Amino acid sequence: MKLAVTIALASCVAATQEGTSANPIRRVVGMLQAMQKKVEQEGEEQEELFAKFECYCNTNTEKLTASVADGKQKIEDLQTAIETDTAEKKQVDEELKQHKEERSTANEAIEQATSMRKKDNTAFESEEADLKANLKAMSAAIAAIEKGTSSSFLQSDAGAVFKHIVDTAADDNKQDLEAFLQSGTGENGAASDEIVGILKTMVDEMTERLEEITKAETEAVENFNSLAKAKNEEIAAATEAIEVKTGRTGELAVKI
Repeated sequence: MKLAVTIALASCVAATQEGTSANPIRRVVGMLQAMQKKVEQEGEEQEELFAKFECYCNTNTEKLTASVADGKQKIEDLQTAIETDTAEKKQVDEELKQHKEERSTANEAIEQATSMRKKDNTAFESEEADLKANLKAMSAAIAAIEKGTSSSFLQSDAGAVFKHIVDTAADDNKQDLEAFLQSGTGENGAASDEIVGILKTMVDEMTERLEEITKAETEAVENFNSLAKAKNEEIAAATEAIEVKTGRTGELAVKI
């Protein structure tokens, strides 16, 4: 405003003093006009810079706001992921513990079953051997009595086994068998027939017992093999699960 007034005054002075002092005044007026133009130009440049700055501020504010919102969302997502992974790791650790217990239980079951199988098999083999030896001795005794050669039979190894059988025989047969041993012969027809009948009955009983324990042993072996197969499958499945879940819990531990 002051600049405009100054220019107006200068113009008046120039009009009234036209003549000798006209050139210096015009020079002043020209200078003032040039200054006005420069001021106006600078004003326009400042307005342009302000507009650019305002646009920059607005744009950056929007970007900053969006970045802050994005950062908050990422934090929330990360917290959710950590909570999820923590819960999963806890679950996997519990399952891992259970699988190890299952594998340990299966191993113990196999060890116990194996120990019991060995014990039962030893008992079976011992009784089987005794029964077979007794049957052999009894068959030899029957043949000897029927041939009338019982005296020589009683002096043999089979005769020694037969004597042991008599010692452990049931009371209802023991007296007759001991009498046979004392006499050393089986040549008395009626007595021989009675002894042979007793021995054949004992052979039948021993044969039945041998068949019974053999059948039981066969079934026990089959049951043991089935148990061992099932438990080994459980062990294999548990081991595979342990390997997988050990790896998974390690991954989750790193993520958390």
